Amino acid sequence: MLAALVAALLVALALPSAPSGALAPRQPLWGTGDPRQVQVSMLTRDGDDRYAIGSDAAGIRVLADGANGGSNSRAVVSREGSPSVVDGESCASWGDRRGDIIQLGAALRVTDEGGRVRAITVTQNIWVNPFTFNVHTWDTDRGGLPVQLVGQIDMRYRFFHDGFVAFPWSFCARAVGARVEFKIWSSSEPEPGWGDPEHSDGVDLPPEWVRAGRVGWYIGHLRAGDSVSLESATAWAYRRQQSMVPRRRTPRR
Repeated sequence: MLAALVAALLVALALPSAPSGALAPRQPLWGTGDPRQVQVSMLTRDGDDRYAIGSDAAGIRVLADGANGGSNSRAVVSREGSPSVVDGESCASWGDRRGDIIQLGAALRVTDEGGRVRAITVTQNIWVNPFTFNVHTWDTDRGGLPVQLVGQIDMRYRFFHDGFVAFPWSFCARAVGARVEFKIWSSSEPEPGWGDPEHSDGVDLPPEWVRAGRVGWYIGHLRAGDSVSLESATAWAYRRQQSMVPRRRTPRR
């Protein structure tokens, strides 16, 4: 009897813990070569500063107005008419950046209702330590600053272990349930899998941020005349299949 219990325990320890739900194949919301009108929502605006944002078959183009006086405007961009989803993924290649403090990233669960903008963003840190990536929640109805930090992940000894990596980079971020994950890689190397220890990581969200919204991209801190392109921009939705939980094997006696 004791031997059977020990064998069962060893089998259970050898098996990975079963997820509460498994991801079905992604459903495209916006694919490469699919030009659409974009919807722009401002998270912050520095005075009257403006960005001109549009899209073409290759990606999303951003140009800061030459009359802008500051650099603290931040915007989230999504496809006009895109459906709201709980579980979604945003990807793009970061290439032609003409400006020294431009900040890029992904925007998830974006809503813009009556001027109130809410979003989750995953962005490269541009102040002090550019080797870190930040996960924030935004709500323009919050008193004071509309932003709250959820987590900060240092990739200095991982993606950047050989020093700063030359552009272009490819970047994806996704929100699935209460988890936000990202992965980053040089556009000259194969795309890594989610959870790859050198290229990917994530954080857990506050429960109130498990909600539906649009999938998009984050752009911020352009000075007058700065420009940037997000190439090969794609957006995806997931459907969760709660029944796909692996069964544990019964040990042989």
